[in-house]
Parts: sequence; C-alpha cells; structure tokens
Amino acid sequence: MLVRALTQYFQSHFASTGDHTTVLWFDPDHEYEALLPHLAGVTLWRYDGSLLRLRHRLIHRPAGEKTVVYLPMRQEDAEVLRPFFATSLIFTDRLYKFLRRQGLDFPDDPQVAHELRALLPRLAARSVGKGREFWTYNLANLERARETLIGSFDDALLRFLAAPAAEWARLRGEQLDGLFAAQLENSYGLAVAAEEE
Repeated sequence: MLVRALTQYFQSHFASTGDHTTVLWFDPDHEYEALLPHLAGVTLWRYDGSLLRLRHRLIHRPAGEKTVVYLPMRQEDAEVLRPFFATSLIFTDRLYKFLRRQGLDFPDDPQVAHELRALLPRLAARSVGKGREFWTYNLANLERARETLIGSFDDALLRFLAAPAAEWARLRGEQLDGLFAAQLENSYGLAVAAEEE
C-alpha cells in the first residue's frame, strides 16, 4: 500500500504538470529508505555522496525525463540543487504525515502515537507487498506494532535468555534492540546490562 501510494503520488504530480519533471525527495531521517528498492513505477535516482554529480545529471538528462531524486538530508543541506527548487515538487513529508494523508488513523493517546511514530520506518520495511490492512492493524495498537516487528515478545525473551549474545546481535542487526530493551523494561522492570550490549 505504501509503495503504491508513493508511486501514485509522484506519478500524479508528473501527470498534472507537464513542465515540472523532477521530484526532490528529502528524507533526513531515512524513514523511507527501506522502500526505495520497491519503487519500480518511477525513475528513481539516489544520492550517491555528491550533490554536484546529481545536479550535473539533472541538467544533462533527456528533455522531459521524469525523475524522482531521493536525498537523505534536509532541504537546506542541498543548496547546490537550489536552481531546481522552483520547478520541482519538494517532497519533505515525514512518514507519519504521509500515512495520515492516506487516511490512516493513529491512536488518540499522544504518548502511544509518539511511540508508534518511532516504529514507522521499521513497519514501512515490513509493509512491502502488504495492503492497507497491515497499517490499519498495526497503527491501532502499540502492542500489535511491537509484535509485528519483534514477533512474540515471550519467544524473543526466551531466545534472549537462552543465548543473550546471539539474540541481541539478531535484534541489533534488525534495529530492534532498542524496542526489545524498552519492552523488557516496561514488562519486567529490567534494563539490558552493558555487557549484553
């Protein structure tokens, strides 16, 4: 759903503005990064470490070529691309805002909504190939979102107790170590010791 919504958003921009053929997509927190390999419906250029090279490519691309440029930085850090700001769609939506635009609801409790926002990039990675139901299910309840990411907390805890280093390495590799540690502290009042990290 999310990949399709992004693709449709960019394509509708290109369809509605004949002369504006560039989307500059600023994502300083890398919230959308896991989705990039799945955006097949648009020509996508990723920042490769050089804004000057990107500017050169934009200037010398074929006339009318529609391009989405993914920039994992803030807009103010891309001054070299300033000449394109006036004629491009500047996409700076946080994942939370984009999901809200798609009509998805977040819990009314501000604390729960805040905690869910922190999980959105990892949920986005898991959402590839899944429909709106995935988001409706996971945004309805913080525990559901955590379970989607970690799996059964009790199973993860048992794996951690059996082989702390291996399970911690797995969780860290999936960037779920902080979530697991928070769940461990919330459920049992235990903090992960430094030597386990």
